[in-house]
Amino acid sequence: MSYPSLVQIETIVECTSNCKMCGMRKMTRSRGTMSWDLFQKVIHDCSEFDVSIVCPFINGEPLCDDRMISMLWYIKRELPRASIGWFTNGLLLSKRIITELAQIGTLERGIFNFGLHGGNSETYTQNTKVPWKDALEKLDLLVAVNTQLDTPFEIHVQMCDFSLTHDSIEDFRELCHQRGVQAHVCCFSNFGGLIHDEIGEAPFRDLEYMLCARSQTHIYVLWDGSVTTCCFDVNGVNTMGNVKEHTLREIWESDRYQTFRQLHCDGRFSEIPVCRDCNSNRFGG
Repeated sequence: MSYPSLVQIETIVECTSNCKMCGMRKMTRSRGTMSWDLFQKVIHDCSEFDVSIVCPFINGEPLCDDRMISMLWYIKRELPRASIGWFTNGLLLSKRIITELAQIGTLERGIFNFGLHGGNSETYTQNTKVPWKDALEKLDLLVAVNTQLDTPFEIHVQMCDFSLTHDSIEDFRELCHQRGVQAHVCCFSNFGGLIHDEIGEAPFRDLEYMLCARSQTHIYVLWDGSVTTCCFDVNGVNTMGNVKEHTLREIWESDRYQTFRQLHCDGRFSEIPVCRDCNSNRFGG
C-alpha cells in the first residue's frame, strides 16, 4: 500500500477576505481552531510515513492563526525531510513574518504563493471586499523584502479565472511582470458542486473525468481532528475518521478509505459524494 505524500492541516477556519469563488462561503460545519496538542499529534502521525509536503491550512488564511510561525518551526524540527506548501492572500504579511519564513527555509521548491484574486482595483475589491491598495502594499512589501534575503523566494502570484476576474487577466499579468514575479492564472473549482460560475466552469464542462491525485496521494485533517479526502470538501462530507481516535496511518489503511480510493481508480465518481459533482478532476486541479 502506498501512503500519502501530502498532508494538509486546517489549524484555523478564518480568513481576512471574502472571495466569491471560495467554497468557505458555503461552509455549514462548525468553525474553530485546532488545539496545539492535536496539531502535535497530527505531525507525529505524519512521521509514520514518508510525507513530502505539509500544508498548514485548508480553508482560510493560515496567518489568521497567530501560532503559525511556531507551527512551521515545529514541522521543520519534527519532519526535517518534509517541505512546507505555502499559500497566503498576503494581507497579514509583515517584514518579520517574511523574514522568519525565509529563516525556516523549507517552503516547497522555495516557492512563496501569494493570492491576488483580481487584476485591478475594481475586480479585486468586488471579489474580496478588501481595498486594492492593501493587497498591493503587501505584495510590494514581499517583493522588497525578498530582494534583501540571502536566499530569495520564487514568488508566484495566483489569480482564479472566473466571471469576476476574467476580463482583468491581462492587467494581472502586466502587474506581475512589472514586479518581476510569476503570474499564474488558476482554474475555477466548484468545490464539489457547492458553487458555480459560467465562465469559470465552461472550459472543462465537456472534459472526461480523470483519476484525481488528491484521492490517492493526499490526506486532509480538519481543525477538530476529522479526516476528509479533499480540500474542496469544505463541509467534511467524506469524513474517513478522526485523529483523536486513530492515527493517520490507521485511517488511511481503513476499509472505508481504501474503498473510496478504489472507487476513484474504477472511475465510479457518481458513487462518491462531493466527487461526483466536482469539476476539479476534469482539469487535474
